[in-house]
Amino acid sequence: MADTYGNWPFQIAIPDDEETCVKATSFCSRKQLSLRVRGASVVHEGRWWAVFCFTYHGDAEALRSTFEGRWVHAHLWRPEN
Repeated sequence: MADTYGNWPFQIAIPDDEETCVKATSFCSRKQLSLRVRGASVVHEGRWWAVFCFTYHGDAEALRSTFEGRWVHAHLWRPEN
């Protein structure tokens, strides 16, 4: 998990359905964004969201704005020490 926060600190959640995730992954590939797919999903407000991680803020923002995603705050993922 430390790698995710260190190298891919910018995380975006988009609606977790197969079509949207395939389109989002293809978008990131075409744009050569710094994507690392963790395969993680979360439930927020009764809806499933897929989490995409990025090295660069601008790359994360590109996905967020294109797919109406939401920022995921990494500190919420970290286990308690």
